[in-house]
Amino acid sequence: MKSSLKVISIIYIIIGVIGIVVGLIVAIGYSAIFTSDSQTTLARMAFSYGIAMVITSLLGLVIGASGIAGSRGKKSALNVGLILSWVTVIISVVGMVIGLIARQTSAYQVCEGLLQIVLPILFIVFGRGAKKKIIEEKSI
Repeated sequence: MKSSLKVISIIYIIIGVIGIVVGLIVAIGYSAIFTSDSQTTLARMAFSYGIAMVITSLLGLVIGASGIAGSRGKKSALNVGLILSWVTVIISVVGMVIGLIARQTSAYQVCEGLLQIVLPILFIVFGRGAKKKIIEEKSI
């Protein structure tokens, strides 16, 4: 379980780093492109979207780092990752439900939302298994 947790955590870290880079490019690049007076709203939206990408990517980095620490036996760090993974799952589900209710969701967005749920759920499953192993090792 610990090696699987480490793999999921490394994936989280890689996606987090890529997300931060892309988010910064979107926030700075698109807001620089849309600087004319008629496109101020687009610039603000691009900047906001880029910042949101950076924030969610930082969340992924924290989850990944806590998973790496948890795979090395640090139970408190693993608990942080598990809590943040649950928060990620809840936010993804709520976002999907709101999109479906508002009828603003395409089949692609539903598939994307389901994929956003898979990684945190895998982290939760492997994290709980690693947590049990940590508890067993400390009780011996």
